Amino acid sequence: MLTEMQKVLNLRMDSILKLTFFLAAKPPRLQIVSELARLFEGRLPATEVLLQRPLGKNSALLLVWLASGPNVEVRYPANGISILLHRDITLKFVGSIYPEFPLGLYQEQFASCFHQLQEKLESIESSVFDIVKTWTYYGDIPRLSDTSDFFLDFNISRTQFFRETGLLSGRCSNAFLPANTGVGTQEDSPSISGIACKTRNSWNVFALDNPMQTNPSHYPKTRSAIPPLFSRAVVLSGPKNAIALISGTGSVIGSSTSSSDSASRQTSQTLELIDVLLGKQNLANNGILIESGGLGRLLYCVVYLKCESDYPSVRRQCEKSIPANIPVAYVQADLVRDDHLVEIEGAAVFQT
Repeated sequence: MLTEMQKVLNLRMDSILKLTFFLAAKPPRLQIVSELARLFEGRLPATEVLLQRPLGKNSALLLVWLASGPNVEVRYPANGISILLHRDITLKFVGSIYPEFPLGLYQEQFASCFHQLQEKLESIESSVFDIVKTWTYYGDIPRLSDTSDFFLDFNISRTQFFRETGLLSGRCSNAFLPANTGVGTQEDSPSISGIACKTRNSWNVFALDNPMQTNPSHYPKTRSAIPPLFSRAVVLSGPKNAIALISGTGSVIGSSTSSSDSASRQTSQTLELIDVLLGKQNLANNGILIESGGLGRLLYCVVYLKCESDYPSVRRQCEKSIPANIPVAYVQADLVRDDHLVEIEGAAVFQT
């Protein structure tokens, strides 16, 4: 598979920022990472190897983040870390981090992942305050749900980490909560990956709310005993362009899930929510004037389906709304909430 990947990419290997493998079968992860390291001659980019079944005809999917153009340089300071250097912005990608003690309590496993993420960021001269997006993979949700309230445990772990590091204390005047995608995998243990950002001159970074949705940190206790601390999106805005990193988005109006009996309707509603989030009016309300917004500005998206049988109807809804030139990956993944049948995440770019 990796040899075929090199043929398919057919591009400079030093332009890759992040690799995400979606796999149907359980491979030896260490073997894949070892083969990747050999393929990249010891300079492995930020990488995720996920046991999330691709839907459709493929048994494997590969999502690649690339960087190219004038004044752009990509470095690999350590295995699993990629850095994009530009005159006014630096993006730092950290690949999958697993618990040091995978047999420990669930809170402790995620605490281990968060603290390793902090250590990796500090090793490349960044901090928790620079994180703009995280991916939190919970592991085998059905198995976890049989023995614990895993999502409560995760939220406790994340809240404690943000509090310990000062993200919730106001220690940094321009602090914001990162965007986050959180879904299950067929792995036995959780993992985390992320992106950090440093800007200079006229670039700014800010959290973007959705006017149709309650800020997650303000969810009522009936929705979540410990509020999930993430932003709907985080925007990196420069003088000519802006980039939005979009959290995993479900069919939530206000703080309530809608259309819990239909994956097709949830997909339609979720796409409408993302369209509003990325809309000209919402960006203008945050001081960013863009030429055009909405779903047409997506760079890619990943559609997570709880049930494989919903794939045909969900894909039809996506193809109605998402322009055909935008890459869309469809994968089966367990979702946190019983009433969520579909979640969608991605990234978008705008001209300002």
